[in-house]
Amino acid sequence: MTVPEGVIIDGSLISNAETEIAGRIDGDVTVEGNLLLEASALVSGNVKASSCRVDGLVEGKMECTQDVELGEHGKLNADVIAGKRVSIAGQVMGNILSGGLVRLTATSKVIGDIRANSLIIEEGALFNGSCTMRPVQRRTE
Repeated sequence: MTVPEGVIIDGSLISNAETEIAGRIDGDVTVEGNLLLEASALVSGNVKASSCRVDGLVEGKMECTQDVELGEHGKLNADVIAGKRVSIAGQVMGNILSGGLVRLTATSKVIGDIRANSLIIEEGALFNGSCTMRPVQRRTE
């Protein structure tokens, strides 16, 4: 599924296939598969996917069962949760929770707390928050 630049969706988007968004979504996005948010993408809601690459702006919680990759110009203004890996080259204004590795590249800016099994902070990265390194406990209800 593709949402081209200039298209505005007022409401939630649900897809069970690989999805690419270059437009604007004013609601939640749920994808059973990989999600690509291009530089022109704006999501004003929560995002759930298997894996996600963000080069645009998300103003809601991002939750991926596998990986989250934030490009150099990408911005996340809420918490990020990933099952395996988080790689940040852009800006996060929120907490990061990962069951595996969190990598902050030299261009990253993170204002929030990090909880992960492993953390790599490259020279030049900006991180203002606290870090807890231990396995993430999943709730069983």
